[in-house]
Amino acid sequence: MIDFNKVYIIIIAVFSVAAVLILRLEYKRMAQKQYQGVKRLSLFKELLSSVQYHRGRTTAYLNQDEDAHPEIILLQPRIVHLINDVSKLAPELEDNERWQNITQHWARLSVNFYRNEKNNNLAQHNQLIQSILYLMDETVAGSGLLRLKSTNVKALRFLWQELLAAAEYVGQARAIGTGVLSAHYCNDKEKQQFVFLQQKIQEATRLAWHSLPASDSQRKQLELLDDCITEQFLNDTLTMSNRDYFDICTNVMDNLYRQYDETIKQFRVDS
Repeated sequence: MIDFNKVYIIIIAVFSVAAVLILRLEYKRMAQKQYQGVKRLSLFKELLSSVQYHRGRTTAYLNQDEDAHPEIILLQPRIVHLINDVSKLAPELEDNERWQNITQHWARLSVNFYRNEKNNNLAQHNQLIQSILYLMDETVAGSGLLRLKSTNVKALRFLWQELLAAAEYVGQARAIGTGVLSAHYCNDKEKQQFVFLQQKIQEATRLAWHSLPASDSQRKQLELLDDCITEQFLNDTLTMSNRDYFDICTNVMDNLYRQYDETIKQFRVDS
């Protein structure tokens, strides 16, 4: 006679083991997807930073700073190399329309920047950088990264919103200010841009540093930049060299990106 209780227990046990195995496989699949997503974000950040640097140096060059040209020549192959690294890491991006637009836009911009009018060059770089930031958003959403945690559950959200936004606002101020100091003239539109960027930099860093505390060095560097914008551009002093101003902005951006790198290393898969 069949003991249905035993059969029932066996069936339940089999299904339980199968469910555990499926969950483990799904966990491993998600962990691998997240790992690849984090690696992709790190490469995107390097690409983002390099394109921002290119924006600043080409703006200086188009405002008659010939010293910027050798840097541009050295930087362009690095950007091509980073684009190739992204394509190797994530070959599926070749079918991604946004990635196609980024690579095609860079190909045009890298060749034609010296023919561009300076404001158009700035606008083209801004558009390219926004496309990279949007693709980083897509990576976060599509790689299960919202499930990642660090010591601060909110950290990941702040990484691509406030930290990267703050770095980009500083990057825009760097490019515009470098051009102004190269040309030795700041018009009313540029002053309005500085007022806007000064406010956005303060807002973004305040939000980011609420959850990801800044070092004293970071805060001092930001204060120095804020003072430079006020003194040099809003008060029409224009006495600083474009290279000194560029380096002050770069120090602020480098520290924001260093904070980004340090935080992203803390991520673990939420079990």
